[in-house]
Amino acid sequence: LDPAISSLPTFAKFLDDAPTCDKLERDDVSFTLALPLSDNQLGMMKHHCELWGTSASISVAVWTSQGEAAIMQKLKQMGCDVSAMNVQILSSQHQSAVEFPINKLRNMALRSVTTSHALLLDVDFWESVDLFDTLNLPSIRKALSLDAKIGVVIPAFETQDLHCGADSNCLFKKRDMIPKDFEDLVISLGANRTLPYDAQNFAHQGSTNYRKWMRQNHGDLIDIPCVSSNRYQPYVVVRLCNE
Repeated sequence: LDPAISSLPTFAKFLDDAPTCDKLERDDVSFTLALPLSDNQLGMMKHHCELWGTSASISVAVWTSQGEAAIMQKLKQMGCDVSAMNVQILSSQHQSAVEFPINKLRNMALRSVTTSHALLLDVDFWESVDLFDTLNLPSIRKALSLDAKIGVVIPAFETQDLHCGADSNCLFKKRDMIPKDFEDLVISLGANRTLPYDAQNFAHQGSTNYRKWMRQNHGDLIDIPCVSSNRYQPYVVVRLCNE
């Protein structure tokens, strides 16, 4: 591990060894899913591998007391294609009860990305089944190739709390509530089972403009003219380069 990155207490805005922002052609644009996670979240990787695509690029940074070989074996057992993955380990051994080092793990996951663009997600946010294919549409790849500073916001949603506890039956119910695609999402929103992310503080996420997004054509991009809240926390596909 590079101590200049792994020891950072905050999210790194610049990586010294990131490539320069050279001009891209449309076909140069490619994507990696970057995920920070802990041992007890590792089981969610089964769903990420299925949803993002088993052979699509994934970079994970795991806070764990296990070795890399053990983590890789578990990922294989979940059906993940480890040849398409970059796995970084941050040891939790000999650690007292400290706060989950989320920003260290985010930095590590991004540091290992080798594609032109990355989507950094929290592991408990699951992709729609067609997100990877949508990002790879020619219109979106072309737009991202034209400007290194363009980012694509991925609208985020949350399911209603079932208040049924943490037993396995409840977890299966929660999993089954998560919409798989846009059609599922529309039905779930109509039934009030799903809400825009952070619905209780909707003004924080209002810049995403969910209403416009619901009406736009598949593969279209719409501008976000300004950010309306300092607490806006979007999930964004960005180019990984220094300019």
